[in-house]
Amino acid sequence: MVVEFDGAGRRGGPGVRVVEGVLSLDLALDAGAVYRVVGVVRLAVADHVDDGAGTAGQGGQARRSLPERGRPDPGRLGAEVGGVDLTDAVGGVLGGEFSADLHRPTFRSPDSTTAGSGSRPRGYPTSTTEPTEPTEPRQSPEPTGLRSMTARCGRGERGFPAGGAGGAERHGRRRARGSLGLRVPRRMWWTRAHPQATPGSTPGASRSGSLRAGWVVREPAGSGVRYRRVRADGAADRGGWVMWIEQVRRVGSWARRWERASRPDPELVAALARRWADLPESARTPGQSLGRHNVGCEGTRGVFPKCDFACTPCYHSRDANQVRVDGGHTVREVSSQMQLLRRLRGPRAHAQLIGGEVSLLPAEDHAEALAVMRAAGREPMSFTHGDVDEEYLRAVVLGPDGHRRFDRVSFAAHFDKLMYGRRGIERPPDEASLAPYRRAFTEKFTRLRREHGVRSFLAHNMTVTPANLDEVADVIRTSCGDGWGMFSFQPAAFLGDERRWKEAFREITPDSVWAEIERGVGRKVDHHVLEHGDVRCNRTAFGVYVGDRWHPLLDGDDPDDLAARDTFFSRFGPIAFTGTPGKVLAAQLGRIVACHPGTLLVAVRWAGRLVRRVGVRDLVRHRAHVRPVSFVLHQFMDAADVAPAWELMQRGETATDPHLRSVQERLGACHYAMAHPEDGTLVPACVQHGVLDPAENAALRTLLPIVRITSRAAASAGTAA
Repeated sequence: MVVEFDGAGRRGGPGVRVVEGVLSLDLALDAGAVYRVVGVVRLAVADHVDDGAGTAGQGGQARRSLPERGRPDPGRLGAEVGGVDLTDAVGGVLGGEFSADLHRPTFRSPDSTTAGSGSRPRGYPTSTTEPTEPTEPRQSPEPTGLRSMTARCGRGERGFPAGGAGGAERHGRRRARGSLGLRVPRRMWWTRAHPQATPGSTPGASRSGSLRAGWVVREPAGSGVRYRRVRADGAADRGGWVMWIEQVRRVGSWARRWERASRPDPELVAALARRWADLPESARTPGQSLGRHNVGCEGTRGVFPKCDFACTPCYHSRDANQVRVDGGHTVREVSSQMQLLRRLRGPRAHAQLIGGEVSLLPAEDHAEALAVMRAAGREPMSFTHGDVDEEYLRAVVLGPDGHRRFDRVSFAAHFDKLMYGRRGIERPPDEASLAPYRRAFTEKFTRLRREHGVRSFLAHNMTVTPANLDEVADVIRTSCGDGWGMFSFQPAAFLGDERRWKEAFREITPDSVWAEIERGVGRKVDHHVLEHGDVRCNRTAFGVYVGDRWHPLLDGDDPDDLAARDTFFSRFGPIAFTGTPGKVLAAQLGRIVACHPGTLLVAVRWAGRLVRRVGVRDLVRHRAHVRPVSFVLHQFMDAADVAPAWELMQRGETATDPHLRSVQERLGACHYAMAHPEDGTLVPACVQHGVLDPAENAALRTLLPIVRITSRAAASAGTAA
């Protein structure tokens, strides 16, 4: 190693000397490669005094006492290279003794007894006879044949041992002693082929001329760099130890990023633990997914309560349609609610952009609200009555420049004969008459994917009353091939606008609705294998259509499938499969499989059982028509039951009445929560719609009134009359 330093010294405080100058290093790190680094360096070193005469007991040296605070360690040095402070980064790759005359310092390595000197940069004193103060240093120009580099070397388990054979001759001048530790920092220079270098250059040419044989050259190559080593004839050849070190660094950096990304999100793990702890004992069943794989669903409130349909029943209060749709209000409210949900329920969840009719929002505000929800880690789903123009959908998913805003969107469309106001069929006579409208809605998203690459997930919602209960099975049979990913049925409840309660809703039960679902599917549908909250409120079954036959993903009568479910909860529970970037999800799954190889065998065996249930022949015949479809039932509770139960829960009391106690259990296990940023609380959906909505919508009617404008002609006619 040959080290050259050219600079000047000045006092930097009691017991501290500051040395500034240009440092040049030629490092022979293997048999044929020479590594050269040049940089402007500022060194802070301990100040020792050698008066030449000696002092008893100190080997001829008198040491000046240093202050305790800020005292530099004689075995370390602080360096600033190119404006980057390296005080905490020194002491790694190289080590050795140095002896520096502060008037003209020269550094020596343990195996070198000679050292040259380089040219002094502008801005530093030229005299070496007197310790004058340096003028303000200026940026030194890049040396000829050198280029800027971004390189860092590891810390010093390897390199020259500290305290080598070097040492200073005793010549009665002020000296600085210590060990030299230097880390190759950013913003220094790396050698490249000299502009005058030509093939056949002398390998031993001077440093300012052609490169020596064995020098490593770093060259741009596309978006990256490549490394070459200079041969004896002066030509650059690929290879060299630097290339291998750089590759090892890249692999190590990638491995560290992969390891960090593959860990389960600690926020999600904590949110799941809180959700499980909040569940009542009645909901902690083997198939319960709340608190083990998800925290539940979420919905917006008070963001756009107005709707342009008239439905019987309607869960909104009578003031909802008297509130003006305001895009700015919607985005602000959605943002504040999502922030609270993010803080209380963790980084990942499904959330519904719901209120009145979402398509009444301007397309830009609709898209901004979806973006806000995604930014909070939510997978948003827009709720609509389905009477939406295709141009509006394009404006939501595509920006003004025609490029897509979202790669994937989710919509839930409500279709049933109890809805009045749909264009083309104001009052549907039966559910079958709505089949073309259901199909037309899904075809709009099919075209969006074909023309713009926007994928979609579509859910079909349907309110069930005694008037259309017996038509549920036909809806499933006629619409299962339209492209829906979910069929959700909501038995009507006495909540919302009481003017629209037209039937005896309690004549139907969840069991009767689920029986109609099974009749439409054509087989038994087990809703206990996977549960979401209290089964008295929510029933769910996941499966896949192969052709026109539906098959469950898990068979509740098969112990092996139940064991596979338990393995999924224990191994993959804290993994969010939706909303997580693909690479991160792959890293998390890979880590689990690597740590628990048996999970791969469990998955393979489960897939084999599913294929046997479906049938290989049917799977091959209908391979182009395999569609995952789930069935869901949501049973809302009556407002008259929710209000007293919620009041007791707010006081921390458990109801003594068995019926109210069951209502409290269902509220405690509610799968569907809504946020109140004003007081930092979450409430179940039944509480929101049955207890809180009337007062909130009345306040919104004042905040966002609908201004009716009367024409001047009409006003004049009224005055004349």
